[in-house]
Amino acid sequence: MLAFFIVNSGYCQSITFEKVISRSNYYVEAHDMIKSHDDNFMILGSKINGNGFRNIFVIKITGQGDTLWTRYYGGNTDTRAYDISAIDEYHYIIAGEFNDNAYLLKINEEGDSLWSFIVSYYYYNYYSAALRLQDSGFALVEMRSDENYPMIAPDAYLRKMDASFDSVWTSTLGNGTLYDLILTDDNHLLISGSDATQNCHPFIAKYDLDGNNIFSVIHTNIYGSGLSAIQGDDDCFYMVGNDWMWGYSYLNKWSSTGSGLWQQKYLPADNSHANSICAIDNDHLAITGHYLDKLYILITNTIGDSLGAIDFNHHIYQSGKCILADDNDLYITSDQKETDTTFSLSFIKTSIDSILVAISEPESDFKGIEIFPNPAGHYFIVEYDLRETEGKAVIFLSDLNGRLVGNIIPDGKQNQQLISTNTFAPGMYILQLFINNELMETHKIDIIK
Repeated sequence: MLAFFIVNSGYCQSITFEKVISRSNYYVEAHDMIKSHDDNFMILGSKINGNGFRNIFVIKITGQGDTLWTRYYGGNTDTRAYDISAIDEYHYIIAGEFNDNAYLLKINEEGDSLWSFIVSYYYYNYYSAALRLQDSGFALVEMRSDENYPMIAPDAYLRKMDASFDSVWTSTLGNGTLYDLILTDDNHLLISGSDATQNCHPFIAKYDLDGNNIFSVIHTNIYGSGLSAIQGDDDCFYMVGNDWMWGYSYLNKWSSTGSGLWQQKYLPADNSHANSICAIDNDHLAITGHYLDKLYILITNTIGDSLGAIDFNHHIYQSGKCILADDNDLYITSDQKETDTTFSLSFIKTSIDSILVAISEPESDFKGIEIFPNPAGHYFIVEYDLRETEGKAVIFLSDLNGRLVGNIIPDGKQNQQLISTNTFAPGMYILQLFINNELMETHKIDIIK
């Protein structure tokens, strides 16, 4: 099943504000965002300092985009963090790496470093996620690489530690990379990532707090990763990720027992990537990432239908990294390239209602292409008339599995091109015209040879 973006120019109408909260001559990236107990936001990321070392940073910011404080950790040591979570009302734990070693850092509500915990028994290892549990212990996701095979995907482990960080148990998950860890409503641990033992397929697994596996599911029809997972109000699990081989983003849904309910694929492109997902309400989900170098917010329902998307198109490159829903608003962190030498991190607020209005606007009635014959045998012709348009045009052709099978770069404003179907399997295909990265029209063509 294939879903398509309805890309609207809804930026100005839909956005409440966008504020740059960090800027550098080096790449700045956000990794996580949570809401603090005092109704502000904590943004976790990494940035290269003036001495060339990558440092962790935390920015505390209000819901109106006012920065309360920014703290850096690491100094003249390479550090990177992937996850931040609350320990209690006044303290937070950060999971990451410190000079190629697994690293935990505890900070208070003012960002002061209280203590750190480093594991350095392996060639290269890091913590990708950490959660405080109800018994005051911690659940940790750890990656370890062997010094004899540093280029092979690391081994993944799920660990439970007590409040003193003494190990309670460790469960070996195999060769792969884990990206997300959540505590489910029934007090179990849900993990998503990519499994490298079977050619890097996304997987999801559920464990109880004693380290027993409840279920594990590997999607062998996708070559890629499971980046972000949530539990919906229907008790089902949703995971978003990317297929590296075919170049599309996907959304999967599982029942609470691990049964696959559906898999939805979204528009393929050479530069399309989903990063994060959140629930808007009982019936809608929001996904953010980048598409053709633009930040997008995609809205779907709980059966995976793409209801539409808005994009942010005012930087050379911009990608939505983290997304949170709070009341009737969405908050997004965005990494972007402003110029060839300027990179920044933005905090974006947008109204859910305004997004739903923007995506409900009717598609353009522009008709610039015709396809014939349809159904087609061994060839079909794409005729286009783009004399009333300005900017770059491209026509994508995809199959119903979401695979991009070809594209057409128009030669002039008015012409036609014959497409041979000799290498195409019989079936339905989707042809879409984009102008300046905006979807203008969609056609179906049936190949019946």
